[in-house]
Parts: sequence; C-alpha cells; structure tokens
Amino acid sequence: MRSDAWDVNWIALLNYSQRQRRQFLRKERGNTPVLQCAGAVQEKRRLCSASRLWFIVTVSHLPAAVFALSMATTASGAPLPDNSSLVGTPQFQEILKDSSSLTHKILQSIQGAHRSCVNVETFKLNSSENHKLASLASTIGIPSAPALSALSTNFTLNTMLRRMLEGLQLHKDLLSHVLPRLEVKEHVIDLTHDLNDLSVQILKMLKLSQKEGVSKPTPTGLTLDLRGSYEVQVAIHLILVQLQNFEQDMDRCLRSLEQNPLLEEEAEY
Repeated sequence: MRSDAWDVNWIALLNYSQRQRRQFLRKERGNTPVLQCAGAVQEKRRLCSASRLWFIVTVSHLPAAVFALSMATTASGAPLPDNSSLVGTPQFQEILKDSSSLTHKILQSIQGAHRSCVNVETFKLNSSENHKLASLASTIGIPSAPALSALSTNFTLNTMLRRMLEGLQLHKDLLSHVLPRLEVKEHVIDLTHDLNDLSVQILKMLKLSQKEGVSKPTPTGLTLDLRGSYEVQVAIHLILVQLQNFEQDMDRCLRSLEQNPLLEEEAEY
C-alpha cells in the first residue's frame, strides 16, 4: 500500500524536469516511495487546504483532473456579455434603481386594477386556472408578451432592454384598447401612466447601452375583438395576468443587474 508521501510526490512532479519525472515514474513502478520524510504528511495537509481536488487522483489521471477543474472554473467565472462595465456605472445604476421602484409600483397597481375592473368572481389574478382561458385570448387577439431571461452571450443587455420596451408598449396598447369599455377606469389609467414612466427609464438605459441611435417604441397597431361585456372581462383579466407575469420577469432581470458582483467587479477596471 502506498504511503501518504505519494499524494505529495506526484504534485511535486509538476515542477520536475523531464529527466526527474522519468526517474520518479521508474521508482513508482518499483513501488518505491519518494520524498519519504517526517514533514511529508504536514506538507500534504497544507497543500490539501489549497486544492483538495488534486489529492483524489493519480498521475495517470491528471488530464481528467485538469479537465474537471477547467469546467468548474468556466462555470463559475465565465466571461460576461457585452456592456457589463456600463452596468456598474453610477449613472446606469441610478436609472436601474428608478426602474426597479417603478416595477414594484406597477406590480402593486395591477392588483388594485384587477379588483376594480374584473367583476367575474371566478377570474382570479393568481389562479392556477388562468391557462384554461388561453383559447379565448387567441380569439380576442391578445398577443403573448416578449420573453425575458438572464444576461448571456445569446441574450445581451441591448436585447434585454429592447424586449422590455416592446413588452411595455404592448401592454400599454392592450390597456388602451380595453379602457373605453371598462366601467371603472381610474386604476387602469394610472397603471398606463406608470408603464409609460417605466418605458422612459428603460429607454434611458438602452440609449446608454446602444451605440447607434435609439427611438421610442411605436404603437403596435393591434385590435381586439371585444364583442360583448364578457369578452371585455376576459380581456382585461388576461391582460393584467400577462402584465403581472411580464413585470415579475422584468423585476428579476433588473435585480440581477443590481446584485451581480461580477458586473460591479469588472466595472472597477
């Protein structure tokens, strides 16, 4: 059985010359331990605290260990997408803070708007049954919201901000179409104003991020098939449900920009 010194020996092998490595391996094949000394175990403990991974493999398994370590390093420290240094600037972070505050306000306003506008008792904002109304959403003509996700090489900061603007414009248009048919309009009007204010903040961030010129989003030009009062109730219910989901996704994206220490760290250089 090999001595504890073996664990230290093969690590020391990394710093040996080619001749020393050949000599080491010849001795190991003869099961002759190298570096057998009183301090070997203590040295092992010291090295183990720095890199425990190295002590679970042998020299013959070194390529696999290096690959595993490389994958772990890539996963934990992968290069961030473009504009990461911009995100950490005080100007961007200030706009980001205002955007987050407005997003939270909108999420609260959606609940009040739903209570005031939706009269059908079975229509609940957070009901697990809402997916059953998907066919009615298609019949009425309510488009899906743009998908949002965390920053990656395939989903850049510019893409994220543009999707946010598109989603905000979509829901402003949807609310504007259903507004004239509502009995209680006040909460929806306030909600529309908040969506417009949030769009302004997102547009500011996009102008900082995108080199080429940025224009305000244009109305979508959509139309809704609101034949009767029931369709109006279905429409405002589904619009608010979808808007809540979209705003929750926005909130997660904005918080990821605020709380990403790697972005802040990169901005310092």
